[in-house]
Amino acid sequence: MTDTEKRFFTMIPQSAVKQTMFRGDAYYNASWDYAISPEGRHYFSVCAEWLDGGGKPGLDALLYEYCPKNGALKRLVNVNTDIFTYPRTIRPTKIHTCISFMEDGKLIMNIHTTSPSPVHPRWMPEAYYAHPHEGFPGSNMIIYDPKTGHVEDMGIPVRYESIYGAKYDPVGRAYYCSGYFRGHGYRIDLDTHAVTDYGQITEFGSYLHHTGPDANIYISTRSGSLLRYNVYRKEPEYLGVSIPVDQDYPEFANRKRNVMAYAVNAPDGKGFFFCAHTKNRNLYYYDLAANQIRTVGSTVPAWWLAVTKGSASVFGMDFDEEGVLWYGLTPDGTCAHLIRWDVLNGGEPVDHGLMGVPEHNCTCFCEAYIRDGIFYAA
Repeated sequence: MTDTEKRFFTMIPQSAVKQTMFRGDAYYNASWDYAISPEGRHYFSVCAEWLDGGGKPGLDALLYEYCPKNGALKRLVNVNTDIFTYPRTIRPTKIHTCISFMEDGKLIMNIHTTSPSPVHPRWMPEAYYAHPHEGFPGSNMIIYDPKTGHVEDMGIPVRYESIYGAKYDPVGRAYYCSGYFRGHGYRIDLDTHAVTDYGQITEFGSYLHHTGPDANIYISTRSGSLLRYNVYRKEPEYLGVSIPVDQDYPEFANRKRNVMAYAVNAPDGKGFFFCAHTKNRNLYYYDLAANQIRTVGSTVPAWWLAVTKGSASVFGMDFDEEGVLWYGLTPDGTCAHLIRWDVLNGGEPVDHGLMGVPEHNCTCFCEAYIRDGIFYAA
């Protein structure tokens, strides 16, 4: 192994690492949502990711609270018991990129699926989604009250559709979301419970809903067109700009692969930085006033090219108190690295090493945040 390869596989300084592991059923193998409340409480989902037919159907989504002080994990929501489910349906296995906080401190979220019916050999939603017994009746919307521990099942706002990503809008007290199967956009009014279907806004499966500095909610199509829910006009708006293609991987810039995946507002409030998946290494900046997307540069440290082919994906990003960007970066076939980039001052990406501890590395993050000088990721 060369010195460069040794450097690539060096772990982050262990004196700074604190890791807490979920110790439940091993088939719960992923987390696809993590959020920190305005009060500083940490919430994350536990999911049964069905990968290549390997898994166990029937394990429905869980919501946990993480306590940073002592590393304790507390189960809050169990979809198996807190909503109505039928034992033969395609399973509601994920809380995915949808946890939002309301004014009264309650959490609002929905249930996504990527696990088959217990009577199916694998996940087959396109063939069975509308089956009366073995299909997917739709995503339940849930409101959790951390003050009382009460779980309120709001029902299924859109039948036969799996809601993939969502974001709460405090301006209009509404929940904006998009569907995985058909790509429709929806607005759910929490005062009247009215559901507005905006029709197909994306090809399918766009998940990230990012609240920009202007309070509007931004999302992209799978092929990279940027749009937003205008929360003041209560309608979607296409912005006429698209995410540039990573020219080293043009074959991935199809209808599935150039979707906005993670975003964070710029410290000056004039726009937001974001990345796209899959095999798109670049960091982008959207300027609100100019309505322009600018390619900032590659998120991959230059010296990596001696070890990898350079393809990698960002998972989770946030600015620290000094305006430096930190993110998780996962190259193909390896584990996540912790990267620091002083992007506002023209710096270069700096690799701090593999994330995790020697006994358990991290493949990727679902989200990452910085609070009081500490980098948190699930």
